[in-house]
Amino acid sequence: MKKLIAIALCMALLLGCVSALAETAERQEGVYTIYNMTGENVLSLQLIDNVSGAASQVTFDNGGMRSGESMILSHIIPASEDGHHRLTLKFTTESGYEGVFSTLSIEEAPITLLAPDAMTGATPISFTAPTAAAEKETLGEINLNGAFTLQCALPEGYVVSPLDVDNGGYYYAVTSEDESKPSMLLSIMYDELLANVKRLNDLDDEALAKIAETFQEEDEVEISYTETAHGTKLMVVKEMADSVDFVDFYTIYEGYELEFVLLRNLTNDASESLTDADIQMAIDFLSDLDFVAAE
Repeated sequence: MKKLIAIALCMALLLGCVSALAETAERQEGVYTIYNMTGENVLSLQLIDNVSGAASQVTFDNGGMRSGESMILSHIIPASEDGHHRLTLKFTTESGYEGVFSTLSIEEAPITLLAPDAMTGATPISFTAPTAAAEKETLGEINLNGAFTLQCALPEGYVVSPLDVDNGGYYYAVTSEDESKPSMLLSIMYDELLANVKRLNDLDDEALAKIAETFQEEDEVEISYTETAHGTKLMVVKEMADSVDFVDFYTIYEGYELEFVLLRNLTNDASESLTDADIQMAIDFLSDLDFVAAE
């Protein structure tokens, strides 16, 4: 597990050395591609500035924004102001269902409006485009206790590159051409001792504590748990610092250990910490990751 974090930090330092300093911008702009996947028309859609209180409301014609449709919203603030958790997104459907997300940061991101029965927690949105709008791509092939192909709908603007094969482990980098976006690193290993473990959900508290200890040996981190869209438990290892440079996700799938590191771009002065949207993007990526058995 430590190797992946080491690779991640080395990658960040390398990017920091070769990247030129960005010119100071006069403004920050959040741009959001909104996908309506609520199953009904959205009649009201608002972006509210949590600092100024200014609200921008979309006026819909012909009965609202139909399910399956998309549109783009944007919001601009001065470069000198803090864009972290700056906005609240509100929407209301024709049935009266209201969704509220009050910690939206200034960034460029896809946002899917979810139906109540599609939510995996209290959050009524997902920071990924619907699968229909993001075709699955083949990430690579692995040969661990059988041959598999990895497939996933990559986040918009991201590409995947194989990094290494070491002691039966496979390592991939998932990066964006936009240098302001975080990088992601994926490792997959097979452990015979976990052969009968279908998911991380199957382990008891004692077993989970032993895994958590491996992340706490050298770094000051906090351990929490969340789930993918399919209910698979994820161990979330978050750096204990004001500026969160990395978040590590760990889970198990039928004996395979998956570790996924989300790494802040250290060269981007405007991004002082990984955002909730970044973390949700990683969870959505893992939710959509498929193991396809080779024929």
